[in-house]
Amino acid sequence: MIKSLTSLRGIFILFIFFHHCLGLYPGGGTMAVAFFFVLGGFSMTLGYKDKVTSPDFSYKYYLTRRSVKFFPLHWLCILAVIPLAFQSINIHQAPILLANIALVHSWVPIREWYFSFNWDSWYLSDTIFFAVVFPLLFKWIATASRRGKFQIALLFACLYTIVAILLPVEKYHAVLYISPFMRLADFVFGIYLAFIYLILKEQQVKLLNERAVGHLLVLGIIILLVAESCLLSEVVTLIAPVYWIGIAILILIGSLTERHS
Repeated sequence: MIKSLTSLRGIFILFIFFHHCLGLYPGGGTMAVAFFFVLGGFSMTLGYKDKVTSPDFSYKYYLTRRSVKFFPLHWLCILAVIPLAFQSINIHQAPILLANIALVHSWVPIREWYFSFNWDSWYLSDTIFFAVVFPLLFKWIATASRRGKFQIALLFACLYTIVAILLPVEKYHAVLYISPFMRLADFVFGIYLAFIYLILKEQQVKLLNERAVGHLLVLGIIILLVAESCLLSEVVTLIAPVYWIGIAILILIGSLTERHS
């Protein structure tokens, strides 16, 4: 992981804390989630691009390692939460509990499912889905021609736009914000962003030769993202692409500044 991106992670975790724990920053959650999903695609591309395309790549070994990273801690959280929710648990919730244990509960666009037991685990449910599809998705994009890459990006953009237009506003949270199938667009955007970074890192961007300049630019973009998340309506902030340009510039400048310093 590029060190500067670790610092950005800490900043956006604070935004989530201000949103969920203190209730001081309504737009902090939606903006930070978009950032982390895009960063996920970016980081996995940089970390696994050579491994995934290697002839001796083992999908089983890859999935085992990713599962060990997520499931044990999630199961411990479930064990901790169940006693607290014991009085409200009934036989009808058994499928919901099983889905939560398997980290597939965010697949169901019903609040009682994706916010069941450990509420924040919907994020893990999405993340493990991205990890499962990443090798196939990356190979599809990486092996495509330049025109093919554009067509794949256009496909995701069109599908997202069509769903957003046809979807009733009251379903935005369950589908656009929670569903892993829709949040896959953020993750794919991160993959494309990594391709752009790999091209730009070989270039000497004079503006980024000075770390102080890069840090000022990063600070300015963060301020603009915060302002955007505060000015947009609650419904609009559920549409992740409204943050993509700012997030992309933020990640690229942060990464390239470290590269050139």
